[in-house]
Amino acid sequence: MTDATDVTDTRFETTGGTVRGALAGGVRAFLGVPYGASTAGAGRFRAPRPVEPWDGVRDALDYGPSSWQRAAVGAEQVQIMRDMLAMWGGGPEPSMSEDCLVLNVWAPAEVSQPVPVVVYLHGGGHSIGSGSWAAYDGWRLASRGDVVVVTVNHRLGLLAYCYLAELLGPEFATSGINGILDIVEALRWVRANIGLVGGDPGRVFVCGQSGGGAKVAALLATPTSYGLYHGVGIMSAPNPQLVPAEAAAATTEQLLGQLGVTTAGAEQLLTIPAARLVEAQQAVGNPLSSFAPVVDGTWAVAQPLDAVAGGRAPDVPLFIGTTRDEHATFSPAAFVPADADDAWVAGQVRPFVGDDPERVVAAYRARRPAASARQLQLAVATDAFVRMGSIRFAEAYGAATGAPVWMYRFDWQTNADGYEGTAPHGSDTTFFFDNIERAGVSSRGPQALATQMSSSLVAFAASASPQHHGLPEWPPYGCDRRATMVFDVESRVVDDPDCEARQIWEAMA
Repeated sequence: MTDATDVTDTRFETTGGTVRGALAGGVRAFLGVPYGASTAGAGRFRAPRPVEPWDGVRDALDYGPSSWQRAAVGAEQVQIMRDMLAMWGGGPEPSMSEDCLVLNVWAPAEVSQPVPVVVYLHGGGHSIGSGSWAAYDGWRLASRGDVVVVTVNHRLGLLAYCYLAELLGPEFATSGINGILDIVEALRWVRANIGLVGGDPGRVFVCGQSGGGAKVAALLATPTSYGLYHGVGIMSAPNPQLVPAEAAAATTEQLLGQLGVTTAGAEQLLTIPAARLVEAQQAVGNPLSSFAPVVDGTWAVAQPLDAVAGGRAPDVPLFIGTTRDEHATFSPAAFVPADADDAWVAGQVRPFVGDDPERVVAAYRARRPAASARQLQLAVATDAFVRMGSIRFAEAYGAATGAPVWMYRFDWQTNADGYEGTAPHGSDTTFFFDNIERAGVSSRGPQALATQMSSSLVAFAASASPQHHGLPEWPPYGCDRRATMVFDVESRVVDDPDCEARQIWEAMA
């Protein structure tokens, strides 16, 4: 939280009861605060409920439990994944439990008037991660005195998104979207409580990176969330899509088969130990995406982009962007063979571009004749995986809602082993939180850039614009200019910086 030694007690009267946190360096921190009732036992696979009040004073000095989860990688990649998470400010979960509806609050000790609130949703796809990662520590942002920071733990994986409505009936109607409804419950808690620590419930900016950005997009298709936030941030979200109910039902059948349970006996899922369920989840499709929010037409009414284009999403300002080399995180230099050529690139990018990767690679090669195979691979995979989807989402959002859209791209190049000369997925997070000291030593960037980026986040929460005096003039994004803030050692606004790639994809549409 902070290295300050003058730590004293501080208390917070929440709707659930009194919590005792820590006051240090001008910041009040309350960690592991319950915002919903337990989702263990009788709460499994059911909709979240408001927090159950407690008696006395509850300690809020340590992070609470994360949702049950397992590493979504093979044994040979575990150490690589751990090193990468540490590099970008991630880390092991402090504990795991089904009873995981807790959040963390960092608030200035003294404010003269209510300040905006940043509610941050963690990354890790829909199956791993928590609001407890070092990268998300809100102390430095709150220490400026002009923002309250909240991070959220919620159900993940099959505990959040196992679609059981057709097997177990109306009582489990929300089972395919519970992880998102958990977040809605957290936002309701924020609306009811955050004013008591100086936050403004009328200025709530909900944002997230990677899977967190996908969760924000899902909120835009979830009507019960409307009115609980006043701006949204979608950062490095890989083409946020909800799972159709039919596909979700098929995944549930696969899970039952893995557990040796018949559809007629699906109620056994209510009593199988959570650790065993998560173990079985690893063998069902892609552990990061097989269990994800389900579009059921009732709770989640449409795909996020369809909800936006159809005028069903709220017209709140949007902050959206990516890193320059998103895919580098998933393909460090050590994974690229010395004799890699365009045929190798086509094989690598096939999962992202469909049935004709050779055509896509040839189009990129024509525009970048001097690029190495690795550079070409990163460009194609990044654009197909994240960047072009973000541009399409931004343009559809602005056109349908009329709300202002602000686009960025993070270009700062790390010198971390295996990622040298790239701006990988996740490498921007510690900059937005002004926590660059939490990143691995070799990946720490310039403090001036962290100040610029974190100040943009706070400015957006305060005024629906990321503009502040430490940046060049930053116009809203529109199809006339496609003005984009390029965050780097020398940050600058560039009109349509992805012009060539965008034109390739438009020509192939």
